[in-house]
Amino acid sequence: MRNRIGAFIDRVSTGGRGFAAPGSGALMGSSSGAVEARPRFGAARLPRPLEWLYIAGGLALVYRYGWLMDDAFVYFRYIDNLLFLGNGLVFNQGEYVEGYSSPFWLILLSALRATGMDYEAAVRWIAAPAFVCFAFLLVRLNRDLSPDTGPTVNLPLAFLAFNYGVACYFTSGLETPLVQLLAVAYALYVLRPESPILTLSLAVSPLVRPELAVPLVLAGAWAWWRLERFPWRLVAASGAVTGSWMAFRITYYADLLPNPFYLKDTTWYSQGLVYLHDTLGPYYGYALIVLSVAACVFLARRGALRRPSERLVMIALALPVLLYVIRIGGDARHYRYLAFPFCLGVCAMGGVAEALVQRVARPGFRPAIVWAAGLGLALLSVSAYPPQLDRHPIRSDVAARFVNKISDAAFHRRWEILATYPTWKQALTPERLREMRNHDFRYRGVDADGPCSNFYRRMDVRGVLKMGLTQPFLARVDMVQNRPGHKLGLIPMAHDLVKLYASAPEIGPGMFRLAVEEDRAPAWVAPNLARIEVIERKIFNRHDPWENLRLSFAFPGKIEL
Repeated sequence: MRNRIGAFIDRVSTGGRGFAAPGSGALMGSSSGAVEARPRFGAARLPRPLEWLYIAGGLALVYRYGWLMDDAFVYFRYIDNLLFLGNGLVFNQGEYVEGYSSPFWLILLSALRATGMDYEAAVRWIAAPAFVCFAFLLVRLNRDLSPDTGPTVNLPLAFLAFNYGVACYFTSGLETPLVQLLAVAYALYVLRPESPILTLSLAVSPLVRPELAVPLVLAGAWAWWRLERFPWRLVAASGAVTGSWMAFRITYYADLLPNPFYLKDTTWYSQGLVYLHDTLGPYYGYALIVLSVAACVFLARRGALRRPSERLVMIALALPVLLYVIRIGGDARHYRYLAFPFCLGVCAMGGVAEALVQRVARPGFRPAIVWAAGLGLALLSVSAYPPQLDRHPIRSDVAARFVNKISDAAFHRRWEILATYPTWKQALTPERLREMRNHDFRYRGVDADGPCSNFYRRMDVRGVLKMGLTQPFLARVDMVQNRPGHKLGLIPMAHDLVKLYASAPEIGPGMFRLAVEEDRAPAWVAPNLARIEVIERKIFNRHDPWENLRLSFAFPGKIEL
């Protein structure tokens, strides 16, 4: 039955004709359980001159667009608290809250920071190899989806290497370079589900971004169907990785999900569609979709489209993340949350340009057509930029503004407190942080003013992030968003917490009830005291495994105003 379904899909996607690769009796559109034999990695798999040009140009743009996002300083504070101040993996001493979204990114940054490297250098050191690996994976993917002979355009690499959003997010200090790498790894896994390296890459993906757990499950189902055997390696690897972190999360943070999930768990479809348009519109996304579909239909009807079923699976893996991003209203920054579906969707177009050239162009003209098409596509991609910018971002005087509640990397790139990071980071070297610890580290106050970077700069102040990223009492407030991930109504509540913390005899369990009894609690505390005390027991937990397991399944619900 499964083979009949696969044959039916291929007849539909190839216009009733299978496409056999030159020199091979294998049906290239087939989704049968037999895995196609492939050539070993060698000279044919290395970048060709046009692709080397893409890689060099893309790497230059990655460094030209380099920046640090303010939210990255949340990671920095967690890591320095762990490595140098002896406070553990926390934002504030004694408050056990998982205020970051990517455990894998935190581990990677921690490893580099432990060597004494500053974070700006660490982000740059990650960006270069991540982009080169991204490009090489795209080269390999395009070979697998292209005809076996003829010159190479490599539409995915040409389009993505020069794309402003993609290049920006190989830096930023957040986990997005890993997300973009994983998008190509997922595409390759669809073609090569037997690969151990790709299996391990997918297994760690939920620790890179939690929403990648859904495409991981779908990829496992595809591998089971494709290989005609249960994907034990994928299940075992993902179970070991995710299970280990879940055990740590429960034991350390007494919760099943990170705090940012509660903050961003909302429904705002209209803004999510605006966010999707904000990415597709500037980068000719609509035209690319229409032309790609037309080209695929044209080639499929002539039996010249390689691996059509696998292309559909790539799109299917991208859809859950796309729909999730639309549901929560996207992000307050251009492109970031769409990195995975955007890159994976473009991956599905690999080999299409090569098949078209081979189908419609005479052999003598093909090299010239390929170079013209590749350079034209690269120039078209590099010329595009989002509506948040008043001019091309390659210029140093570019200014950013909010459009449809969405900002851009350029805003953070020119923000004074972030732009001056190279000067004030000298006060936060590992040596000075260890010295701070050796002098009996204590907080000298509580504050809610300033961005995330301000609280990293002031490691000796207990921070209450006013947007709720690391503050569970604020993250669980039932409140309408003003921008994705931003609830301005939380700001006065954050200042209420500062006053409560500052007046408490001791910060810990019972401080909210005591504040209510002494009539110094904010007005919203007493009606929500039962919910608040559950959250309180979570964040001031004693790391008792059985007690924390019980607390992890205690769901206090939303704090209501």
